Amino acid sequence: MEDSATRQSRTSAASRAYAFIVTALAVVAIGLYFCRTPVQSVVAQLGVLVSADLADQSALIHVAEEAKTKTLSDASLLLVAEKTTSGTEDPIGVDQLREQIQIEITPRSTGHHADVSIVTTSPTTGGALKLAKQIGEVFQQEIDQHADDQASRIGDAAIQLDQSARSTLQESQQNLDAFVAKYGDALAGRQPQVNVAAPAIEENLQWQELRQQISDQEAELSILLTQRTEEHPMVINVKAKIASLQAQLTQVPRFADPAPSVPAAQLPPVNVEKLKSEHERLKQAVTQARLSLQAVGGKHQIAADGHRFYTSISAVVDQSPHVAGMIGGNFPLIRVGMLLAVATLLGGFAALCIPTVEQEAILVSSKEIAAAAGVSIVAELPLPGGPAVPRKRTATRMLARFAIVASEYSLVALVGLILVALLVDPEFTRTFTHEPFTALYNAQNQLWKFAQ
Repeated sequence: MEDSATRQSRTSAASRAYAFIVTALAVVAIGLYFCRTPVQSVVAQLGVLVSADLADQSALIHVAEEAKTKTLSDASLLLVAEKTTSGTEDPIGVDQLREQIQIEITPRSTGHHADVSIVTTSPTTGGALKLAKQIGEVFQQEIDQHADDQASRIGDAAIQLDQSARSTLQESQQNLDAFVAKYGDALAGRQPQVNVAAPAIEENLQWQELRQQISDQEAELSILLTQRTEEHPMVINVKAKIASLQAQLTQVPRFADPAPSVPAAQLPPVNVEKLKSEHERLKQAVTQARLSLQAVGGKHQIAADGHRFYTSISAVVDQSPHVAGMIGGNFPLIRVGMLLAVATLLGGFAALCIPTVEQEAILVSSKEIAAAAGVSIVAELPLPGGPAVPRKRTATRMLARFAIVASEYSLVALVGLILVALLVDPEFTRTFTHEPFTALYNAQNQLWKFAQ
């Protein structure tokens, strides 16, 4: 069993080690917080999943690439820059903003899914996360717009193909029907009927003159009867002239010469083989037009499937914006080295000034006790089993004790800040992994906002 002196020695060594470690850790933690690596940019990442019902990987990747190109266009980035920049900040240039954005498209093995990674950089965590979210929204809008445009274009093309094929078939059928109506008898081997009209016979000029005079007199008679009676001499005279002219008309032949004889009609020779060849060509044209219409019907179905493919394309946020890393400046090696040296000195000072067990019990030296008692004392107090005498307080011992207690409270406060930050700051864990003291700084801001 170890004696009291050995146990006291071990207790003293443990106290000195504890004083050195806790003081050095507190100094290093607080010092690193103020001389941490400067952060040039915060890297944020957003995941978007592009998917479609049909397994058409090439078309899906093409749509995603088109959306990427339009997202990084000047017009889209100009709108993003206006939203990103506040009223007090200088506007961000389009080229500068484009350098802060990176979009990568990775197809999955299934063929109808593609992962889109949007990476943005900004001097602050909030700026990087906000930029990633806005770029993701623009990318989703471009996916939807491109899919709608392609679907409409496919539908219109299918309708035009169907209308064109039907028009071609109708025209070919009309040409065939007209040809059969014209040359049907010749194709069937029948003699076609020819209608020959007889030449017109001219009327006798004298007969025409008498007929015209009778018409004039009858017109004059009609006028007189409206003004005179039947017994009036003028009426009687006109009636007599009409009777005389009608008697002359019966004596004059109507036609000058007899009707000429009609010669037999001469039909032109018909090339039946040529007609049959043309008839066959027209039938083949109708058959080809009908097959084309059937093929267009198939293409129309394909177009409908393509329309359904594009309308089924969707882009959803697969991973919310999060801090993916930090881009830091030059590492402050000299400041960190000086910090470690100061931590070592302060930790050693605190450990050196921790009183030993003997010092805890000694109030004055043995010579002072002997002089006061008037007797010679060989042993030093305390004697085994003797009373414990309070230690003599000095400024260095009080300063060392204060440094140790302050270090303990600093480390406890640091641990408490980390635990609370895990609850109030959703990005604390990701940021703490890459830049721990930046994460603590952001956590303090979150706590301050929460307290306000």
